[in-house]
Amino acid sequence: MSSKGCITLLVEQGMDDLLKEIADKWGADAVRNSDGTELPDCVGDLGMEVYSTLSLTRADQDWAREHEDELTQKFLMSSPVTAFGDTVTVNIMQGWSDQQFRPDARETSRKWYEVWDRTAGKRVPEEKWNYDAENTTVTITGAEKYHVYTVSFLAYQIWDTTSMYNYVTNNWTGEHVRPMDPNQPATREHLKEFLNEWLDKNPQTDVVRFTSLAYHFTNNFDQIDGKLVNRYRDWIGYHDCTSALALEQFEKEYGYALVPEDIVRAGTMSDVNSVPTKKYRDWMDFIQRTVADIAREWVDIVHAKGRKTMMFYCDHHIGSEPYGRYFPSIGLDAIVNPCMSGVELRRIADIPVDIVKEVRLYPYFFPVNLEGKPNFPDGDPVGDCQKYWKGIRRAMVQNPADRIGFGGYLSLAVTRQDFMDYVAVLAEEFRTIKDTAKQYKKYMAPFKVGILNAWGKIRSWIDDDINDWTKPYRGGVQECLSGMNVELAFLSFDEVLEDGIPSDIDVIINMGDAYTSWSGGEYWKDEKLVGMIREFVHNGGGLIGIGDPTAYQYEGHFFQLFDVLGVDREMGPSKSTARWPFEPVKEHFLLEDGAVKEEMTHKKDGVFINTMGTDVILADEFNVLMAANTYGKGRGLYMTDLKYSDENVRLLLRALYWAAGKENELKKWYSENLNVECTAFPEAGRFIVLNNSRTEQDTVIWNAEGKTVELTLRPFESRWVDIGLFE
Repeated sequence: MSSKGCITLLVEQGMDDLLKEIADKWGADAVRNSDGTELPDCVGDLGMEVYSTLSLTRADQDWAREHEDELTQKFLMSSPVTAFGDTVTVNIMQGWSDQQFRPDARETSRKWYEVWDRTAGKRVPEEKWNYDAENTTVTITGAEKYHVYTVSFLAYQIWDTTSMYNYVTNNWTGEHVRPMDPNQPATREHLKEFLNEWLDKNPQTDVVRFTSLAYHFTNNFDQIDGKLVNRYRDWIGYHDCTSALALEQFEKEYGYALVPEDIVRAGTMSDVNSVPTKKYRDWMDFIQRTVADIAREWVDIVHAKGRKTMMFYCDHHIGSEPYGRYFPSIGLDAIVNPCMSGVELRRIADIPVDIVKEVRLYPYFFPVNLEGKPNFPDGDPVGDCQKYWKGIRRAMVQNPADRIGFGGYLSLAVTRQDFMDYVAVLAEEFRTIKDTAKQYKKYMAPFKVGILNAWGKIRSWIDDDINDWTKPYRGGVQECLSGMNVELAFLSFDEVLEDGIPSDIDVIINMGDAYTSWSGGEYWKDEKLVGMIREFVHNGGGLIGIGDPTAYQYEGHFFQLFDVLGVDREMGPSKSTARWPFEPVKEHFLLEDGAVKEEMTHKKDGVFINTMGTDVILADEFNVLMAANTYGKGRGLYMTDLKYSDENVRLLLRALYWAAGKENELKKWYSENLNVECTAFPEAGRFIVLNNSRTEQDTVIWNAEGKTVELTLRPFESRWVDIGLFE
């Protein structure tokens, strides 16, 4: 197995004497700089591939200062103001930071302003309002008393979001960085010239690591008592790309104009949790093609100089969707993604393009960690790293990345020798997993699972946790799935309605909160959709619903597939209807292994039995928390919630086998101890067992023929075992 390679070492100036030693210790074969650092002069002497970080959209600040009408733009909506008379004045910047935004006051951009009476749900005619650019106020005449009004407007972003983050987190000082819009013709040409010159000035660079490409994910700030306060985030929202120019280009191509309300949607900003409209999908497609065209020009320039390209799939990634139809045309050589979970590992490793895939592990080499607690030198960076690596490692076994690395400042990391030693161990563990998992097929469950939502493939390995930054690493269903020996497909409602349920799908999962893009919202009024899934289950398929599956209040029911799931949810209209009494069952396939917890952390109130014969697996005094139902030849299963834990991984695994009708095949390459997972690579003649706990664990492993072997694993140990041990 490999003892070196596949590791990118973060470097900075002033550490020349240590770099060779660290590279040897970790087995690094490439080096890179980070935002705010420069490559050391000795980098050419290390004998490793050199990655250089470059963010073209914020690289030439002289150009940005001289062309402020070519900075990135977006629609914002003012805070709502109530009219107490027939005239009301709205300060459109109330609630937004004037350090981050400046309204686009050009006369040609006024057509992109809209005033709304939110109480009446109507757009206010232009003749009834006027804009005072000096005071950033809109005055509305003929207002309806006690109605609420908002103003939607185009704004320039005058401070780059990543720069803001570093100022707040790392106490950066100096001039604010301005983000340029590469779609603006003059800026587009200038950036190509800048890139050519930059390549000539940096001959040591082997790989240009674009950080990232064109448009930043949405991260809007307010300013309270002089402090920047986050107000809105959407990691995959198509907002920061909404310039007057792009809107005009879109209208010319599509034959209709977008209006601010198509984006702001009464303040929800058409975020990832909103069921996307046809117009919003058109907008996404347009931006993806635009970004692909721009990025391809950059890649061609780099390739012409004999260098390679990599994209950092994080900051300015909007439009460069790796699961989108245009991403392959960009021609990138590699992609790198921040990674603190199994979901994030699979998000990068599963990209259906043959390029090098790297993940940047955590913790950052910063003074504080992501929870605001001490990190380097006074925190617990080893504990933090293990916490994230637990989920990443189990996903690596399923589909490993090609490379790993870290971010931040190496000068901080070296203050903790225990961390430096641990990374050396982690690096070797990664290489060992990668060598087998990349080369050989693994044993897979005898069924395929489809995750059904409004997005489908383009949002592979993204779910409703993506913008929940108050609880950013709680994980959920997809985190449990990320390390399972189960084949997955991401399906959209539109795809299913057009082409039907794919013939190789055995179990469908629909999950999320009601009326979101994940659950489906109004899609569940479609008689064709509900009929299709009923037929699928009745003929032997499985449906697992989690949270508010198939939810839409319609024709007397909230869960539209109430009959399949065996439960419905009371949301108000039918409180007077008596409910069937229930008693949780004492025995069931799902109750084995002790995986079912007594409490679920995010229960849905009002869930009740809707079908006689439904088995209640778990309940509180009033609400069903988990239920199993037979429907024709198939099965429906409801869960009120599922967070990531060792117990819930096992519970979901059992749920999938039960829904697929494959209970008798569960104990194949199976660990009796739910704290331990097992994956076999029969062609390689070996299997791996992972102790996912911080304590020693005993377990019994079953092979595919029903033979068993007993193992004892050290805390957090991963161990490769010869299949011949069963003979």
